[in-house]
Amino acid sequence: MRLLSAALVAALVALVGAATPAEGTAPVRIVFTADTGMNPEVFTGMGKATPTLAIIAGDLSYQVGSEQAYCDLVNGAITAPVAMLPGNHEGLDPQAGGGSNFAAYAACLPDRAGAKPLYGGFPTDYLIDLPNVRLILISPNIATGNPGCPNGKCSYANGTPEQAALLTAIADAKKARKWVVVVQHEPSFGYTIGNHATDVWGTASPDLAAAEIKAGVAVVVSGHDHNYARSKPQGVTTFVTVGNGGYYPKPIGSLGTMWASGSGTNSPGGIDIGYLQLDISTLKIAASEVSVLGPHAGQVFDRFTVKGPVRSALASVPAFGTSLEGRTAVPTATSR
Repeated sequence: MRLLSAALVAALVALVGAATPAEGTAPVRIVFTADTGMNPEVFTGMGKATPTLAIIAGDLSYQVGSEQAYCDLVNGAITAPVAMLPGNHEGLDPQAGGGSNFAAYAACLPDRAGAKPLYGGFPTDYLIDLPNVRLILISPNIATGNPGCPNGKCSYANGTPEQAALLTAIADAKKARKWVVVVQHEPSFGYTIGNHATDVWGTASPDLAAAEIKAGVAVVVSGHDHNYARSKPQGVTTFVTVGNGGYYPKPIGSLGTMWASGSGTNSPGGIDIGYLQLDISTLKIAASEVSVLGPHAGQVFDRFTVKGPVRSALASVPAFGTSLEGRTAVPTATSR
């Protein structure tokens, strides 16, 4: 009986050791923006944040032929690896505003973060593993020419092989006790609260949002709407739009009951141009939306925290909670 107990304890210790990141793992800092145009301020701010990785979630220069100049602008401000995605303006569908040469962007902002293919690969559908976190970058509803999707446009809707690949990548990360952050240009709801609310090509499949929530993604970051918005937790998932990168800012609609914070041209004092910063440790994600231009320039104007995982020898999956600290956050059971 003693031998059986010792074996059981050893097995539990081995299980926890394999599933839990090492204690004391240093936090990683990831900064995000989108819809930037040729505006240097947001890149300067991101560079000064000394990130582990910077991510631009699509709609880059908005100027055909300016790809190298855009890369020079980014590389001159940010020394960390830069990952990116195509937006609709870098896609292949002219009806969705496509036409920029995304291959040229990929050539002058090459992968320096160890990208691994998801359903296609860099620079459209791929993942990046860092200590404590798996980042999954996807291109739903963007005409990328992916031969595995109808007409070269992946939907990530239910029943598709690309959604299956996404869910497998999420499950594998959670087994390794890593946070999961998904990045995509278009918001994953079937509607938005910004300027693309009525565009049939402007939002990803609502199936994708439901799948991200069900799979327990911690944060979903998107662009496309030229403003900033953050949801209240949907399950354990917080959705953030970071399209306030500087190009042609737009108003924001009524926040409604789902949304905790937002900033558009119709916000008091005007819109804040800025970037999202995630500081990710083993036990929490500390998120800050940092303004570089606007009424809160030089300040953090929105915050939230995602907490977890809970350590237990018998717990096979993390337990997460979210603390809302934004300007318009609504208190919840886990709020500070």
